[in-house]
Amino acid sequence: MHRKVTPECVWVNSGGFAQLADLGCSKEMSGQQQFTMIGDPSYFAPEQVTSMGHTHLIDFWSLGVLIYEMLTGSLPFGDILTPETELYKNISSYDPTAGEDVWSKVENEAEISEAGKDLVKLLLNPEATSRLGGGQQGVQEIKNNNWLAGMDWEKLGSGRVKAPHSEYASERMRSNNDSAVEKSWIESCEEVALEDCPETFQAF
Repeated sequence: MHRKVTPECVWVNSGGFAQLADLGCSKEMSGQQQFTMIGDPSYFAPEQVTSMGHTHLIDFWSLGVLIYEMLTGSLPFGDILTPETELYKNISSYDPTAGEDVWSKVENEAEISEAGKDLVKLLLNPEATSRLGGGQQGVQEIKNNNWLAGMDWEKLGSGRVKAPHSEYASERMRSNNDSAVEKSWIESCEEVALEDCPETFQAF
């Protein structure tokens, strides 16, 4: 499980394809549940907040939060300015069966398709085993969703689908190969303590 499916961990390569990166919070699963509170709290699934034990299904919840943020520009349960206790309460008490609607305060709700809303709703299911992707078909359930209809996953996986706006991605990559830009970026980055780095990267 990745445990940090957030915009910061979705990188766009020079071909314009999105790639999930930064495996610093990831954990190889072998059937057992995990209890570590790690990742971005705004993207935590209910089972993380309540410390009931979690599996890779938390990544599907995070995907729902990510899609929501991409569609609305906001987060469904709270952001970095939301007190942590309030954020956790919003996540753990979320109950769509009781009529709670994450779309009620969204300004551009009318512009979002019902298929898009439905996908987010299915991913933001507080019951992990009932969450989209948690059934016998696994991730194929997500791929088969109506909002993603028409996507040729095999071609996408092999890079045979033209990425939208790929010309901007490649141009951006070329312009960022300027040493002055690189130096400016490095100098503006916060220093990361060695102990905060994953062990596999500490040697670097």
